[in-house]
Amino acid sequence: MKKRYPLVFWLCLTVVNLVAQQFHWTNFRLPNSLDEAQPRMLFESYDGLIWLATSTGLCSFDGNSFTNLSRHDSLPADVRAVFEDRDSTLWVGYADGSVDRLLNGSLEPWEPEEGLPISTITGFAEDSDGQLWISTYGEGAYVVAGPHLYNFNIDDGLLGNDIYTIVNQPDGVVWLGTDGGISICKFQDGQKSVTNLTRADGLPDEIVRVILPDETGSCWIGTHDKGMVHYDRSSKTFQTPIKEWPYGPINDLILVEGRELIIATENHGEWQLNLENNQLLPLSPVSGKSNAKTKIQDLLQDAEGGLWLLSNSKGLFRTNQQLTFVEAAGKEIQAVHLDQSGKLWAGTNRGLFTLSLTGELEIFPPAGDLNIVSLFEDRFGNLWLGTFGDGAYILNPASGQRRHLGQKEGLLNGSILSIDGKGDHLWLASLGGVTEVVLKTDPLANALLSFSKIEGLKTDFIYQVLAETPDRVWFATDGEGLALLDHGKITHLRNTQTVTGDSVDLRRVYSISTSAKGHLWLNTAREGLFELVNDSLYALDPGKALSGENITGMAFTGASQLIVSHTEGLDLLNLTTGNYQNISDNQTGGPDFRPTLNAVVTGPQGQAWFGCSGGLIRYQDLPHPTVNRPRVVLKSVTIYPDNRPEPNGKQFTHDENTLAFEFLGLWYTAPDKVRCRYQLEGYDPGWTETRNQRIIYSKLPPGNYTFRVAASSGGDWTSPSKYSFSIASPLWRRWWFIFLTVLTGTFIAAYLIRRRDRQLRRESLLQKQRIESQYEALKSQINPHFLFNSFNTLVAMIEEAPTDAVTYTEKLSDLFRNVLQYRDQETIPLKEELDLLADYLFLLDKRFGDKLSVTIQLDKTTGFIVPLSLQFLLENAIKHNVVSKKLPLHVSIGVSENGKHICVYNPIQPKLRKDPSTGFGLLSLKERYAMLTRQKMLIEETGEYFRVCIPILLSPTSINKYQV
Repeated sequence: MKKRYPLVFWLCLTVVNLVAQQFHWTNFRLPNSLDEAQPRMLFESYDGLIWLATSTGLCSFDGNSFTNLSRHDSLPADVRAVFEDRDSTLWVGYADGSVDRLLNGSLEPWEPEEGLPISTITGFAEDSDGQLWISTYGEGAYVVAGPHLYNFNIDDGLLGNDIYTIVNQPDGVVWLGTDGGISICKFQDGQKSVTNLTRADGLPDEIVRVILPDETGSCWIGTHDKGMVHYDRSSKTFQTPIKEWPYGPINDLILVEGRELIIATENHGEWQLNLENNQLLPLSPVSGKSNAKTKIQDLLQDAEGGLWLLSNSKGLFRTNQQLTFVEAAGKEIQAVHLDQSGKLWAGTNRGLFTLSLTGELEIFPPAGDLNIVSLFEDRFGNLWLGTFGDGAYILNPASGQRRHLGQKEGLLNGSILSIDGKGDHLWLASLGGVTEVVLKTDPLANALLSFSKIEGLKTDFIYQVLAETPDRVWFATDGEGLALLDHGKITHLRNTQTVTGDSVDLRRVYSISTSAKGHLWLNTAREGLFELVNDSLYALDPGKALSGENITGMAFTGASQLIVSHTEGLDLLNLTTGNYQNISDNQTGGPDFRPTLNAVVTGPQGQAWFGCSGGLIRYQDLPHPTVNRPRVVLKSVTIYPDNRPEPNGKQFTHDENTLAFEFLGLWYTAPDKVRCRYQLEGYDPGWTETRNQRIIYSKLPPGNYTFRVAASSGGDWTSPSKYSFSIASPLWRRWWFIFLTVLTGTFIAAYLIRRRDRQLRRESLLQKQRIESQYEALKSQINPHFLFNSFNTLVAMIEEAPTDAVTYTEKLSDLFRNVLQYRDQETIPLKEELDLLADYLFLLDKRFGDKLSVTIQLDKTTGFIVPLSLQFLLENAIKHNVVSKKLPLHVSIGVSENGKHICVYNPIQPKLRKDPSTGFGLLSLKERYAMLTRQKMLIEETGEYFRVCIPILLSPTSINKYQV
């Protein structure tokens, strides 16, 4: 069901309210992409977008361009129904029975558990319980209750399975228009309920194509052959306004405040029915007054008060229902007046005219020869006609009797620019001053009139007179500002100050008018609009510049609404909010009419008439809330350039920081005049105006932002639409990560410092132990026994083998030299250690001969060991065991079973008297290896043998990092 806005349309019980509406239509041509498409229907969503359903798909319209929406997987796209539920989800029904929903900017298939219909979807509705109803042409109706889909068809009591229309009523029931009449359905607690209205109940035609509820709960019904009929639910009666309907099937209806019906037909165009007198007139924007062979597919009322027509051949039409126009070619409407009967009079440069029932200006012969610039009606029902150059005329509209008043009769000048009065007193403003006329009796009864000049005015050029009471009259002057006649005393308001302290020279005041609050409003030549409240002057906000500079008149159409006319058209000013909006000019829903000075009159029910060069403009308030300013639609926020949709929660990651914002400014009254401005709070220093509809922000830093966009069509800026979001900081910039990093760094630094301290201590300890070890090794080599034995051996060799003695001396020298050379090294290659051991074995061999045998099995072994460690272990074996001919000592040096150690093995041959020992040598060697490797030095001792295994190091290892 399309959204309908009940409109008031000034059709009162007066003659002037029976005139035909003469709208100005704007034609929006469909794009070339829709040349082969058959238009189906119009729909306005809550955000203000107009949706056009066609035989080739769905498209949106923003007043300037059409945007097509493609179906998922290129499915058939003959759209027959569009609907928006209370959650703002758009539903789309197709000719093949399928249904889509518009989600995140794309059409997504709706697939209920029970499956979809296979017949054409003809409409949607939502009942008071929030249940979605779907009508079809062939399968009856469906209702979505929870996760299930329930069917209503002829088996449940429907009058037919072919449904043309579906609407919901406020009492929770759903009405279906079928081939057999109207079926009224309800689904509650799993129970189906169906009642019917047929010919037997008074329905004139069983084929019901349109159902239009009114505000009372009753409805208007559009039929196939019998035109329109009204059904009163309280009395259960049908009333047919036109008994013989000649224009065939009805496609749509729009009700205008219960007094007027707009009718779209299948073959005879569009019509306008006045429900107070049953007068039917063609609306005719498409095919002229004949409406012949013109199909109007659909009607729509938008939130701005606009009426839309969808033609099968001419496209899309729109008019502003607040404005109607009466053309008067070649005439300048210089004065307008609504008399006591509600009849409109127009004074022109070519005589006096009245508005006919057909909406045309007709000459009033008794005053057809006058150049009329002002009009007034006295208490006797006479019209006073102020002319330019020919004085004033008093006219009886009923009899045509008239009386001329000129300078001979007491007028000051023959050009009467303004007339106003209260009770018996009238004031006629002219180019020569102001004349007061006192009426005691009907002036057309040859009564004597009393003329007197208003003294004290500083100028004779008066644009307008406004009488508050017989004793209090305002004058708009040329050159001396605003003048007040108060109980015979004249005061002027010219050089003054506003309440804000700004100096202002009123000087030339063109127009004055009184609001519903009794406040005086005045229009000046240079300073704009002012409001006078208890002698305090308020200026219209300078920032709220009207869309036209030359103001020609003012009309109050309500307690808080002022219509300002200017040479460019009309502006609407909301006195409560201070906002204003252009509503008519030669681009916004009207012909090129130029309002003339002070040719304005207000009427009942919020209407105002403005005289223009070329015709009349009529403005009518709409009682329901209407949108009188552009609306802003933020269509999408995507991650650029991939066009990925926004994440849930509006939380973007640090690398999702290039965003595209797409928005629209909707104002169908004047789409070409719409402009937008935007600001990204937290990034932009101020607003930026644009006519673009897409803005991209690149590489936004982490933070919280609010994107704001507002629209204007020349008036005030609307309240902005807002989109708040945040961009997360990268992991390494989040506070907790920084905190953990600092904390971790602190721990690591502390650990490294402690590790360094321990390393230094261990290195110091190792150095100490190495020196002590070297000292012990050196001491073992230079102890008295070693030296004594070595020298004894040398002496013996000198006597027996001098040549060998020289070699022996060299080997002994090499031994002590190596001890000094390797004392500062932590490790040496195994090969170098074996070379050192060879020198030592040479000395031992010369000393012990065959009393000592050493077997070395390390031919293929490589690696590193602590220097002099094998020499020390061999010396240790000799020191603690008997070495003699009777008990020779056999020492084996080889690789352990696992290949990770070098073992020094000797049998235990204890001496009878043990050499003194501190045990420091083995302990020191063990600690040095503990600092160099995780492999442990092994010491094994049984009753039969003693074995020491030292680890083989794979590299010249420094202090063991795992042990620091």
